[in-house]
Amino acid sequence: MKNLKLFLIVTIPALLCLLYMFVFQVKNIFYFPLIFCSIISVSNGVFKKSLSLSKFLLFNLLGYLVMFLSILSYSGLFELLSFIFDENGVIHKFSLIDLSFFVSVYAIAPALLFYLFSLIYKIKRNYFSLLVIISTIILLLTCRIFILEFDVEKVKSFTLWQIVMAFGLQLIVYQKEIFNNQCSIVN
Repeated sequence: MKNLKLFLIVTIPALLCLLYMFVFQVKNIFYFPLIFCSIISVSNGVFKKSLSLSKFLLFNLLGYLVMFLSILSYSGLFELLSFIFDENGVIHKFSLIDLSFFVSVYAIAPALLFYLFSLIYKIKRNYFSLLVIISTIILLLTCRIFILEFDVEKVKSFTLWQIVMAFGLQLIVYQKEIFNNQCSIVN
């Protein structure tokens, strides 16, 4: 029973992200950080019985900061790649815009979000959290390449991003409970 509770605690935020994005058909990219950060903040606040308005607002603010920094890194990376290659350069059928997008959205943004999240929730960084971060980034990059390579644009890449990131964040938050194989969070 404890294992089931732990499984649900780790997976519910990812499922809520999926449900919200498909039920409400959010199209405006500027709502994504608000939705994602709200779901993660409220879920962890409820499960850990420490729902706080300050953490909620701080995490949402940092979500927008990560988005802004991701946009800046996208622009800067594109300019750097344009300088190195010609502006219409293509590397294995991926344009410089695609490559800039890959790195900014699927590597820099997740790494920043994991780092800031660990500061807010005072999560100790260890081998497991590093493994989860690297695996999450590799999974995100692989999924995005798969979507582009096989022209599967019906898959909403930002929804996929939120699901994978929510699951990764929850694994890091509840790593102690996972390794202790007990769930004292929800009785």
